[in-house]
This record gives sequence, structure tokens and C-alpha cells, in this order.
Amino acid sequence: DKIVQFNILEFYRGRHTYVGIDTLAFSSVASGDVLREALSGFASGHLKPYPISGSAVYPLSDAKAAYSAVIGSSRDRIIFKPSA
Repeated sequence: DKIVQFNILEFYRGRHTYVGIDTLAFSSVASGDVLREALSGFASGHLKPYPISGSAVYPLSDAKAAYSAVIGSSRDRIIFKPSA
């Protein structure tokens, strides 16, 4: 579903920040630049990554299954691990 509903008052009172990046609008080089800029926020603890489920980590040889999970609206963050 493209519509995401959330409690705006809880979000506001929790002093949260919503950040989005349209990865389709950037080249891979530009995306890398954005991610490098965010690195210090993760290193300092101000930014926290979403948890990654072990079942959502795919080797490149299983790319078809990973893309099927994405197309199937998986709620997990899908990760490719080249050496997996």
C-alpha cells in the first residue's frame, strides 16, 4: 500500500525525524555520496539502522528470490551479501 498511516502526534512528541531518499533519482555515485554523509550519524549513535532479519539476507546467486520478496511487499529490509 502506498499510503502509510502513522500517529503524527506521537511522532511529533517523540521528536522524531523522517528522512527519505528517492534512490531512483540518483546515480549510484550520488547515492554513495549521500550514504557517506550519513555515516557519521550512525557512528555517533544519532542514527540507528533498522533491524535486519537473518532470513532477509540473500546471496547474489539467490537474487530472484530476493526480488520476489520485494515485489511481494516484504516488511523486511532485503539485503544482498555477495559472500553469502
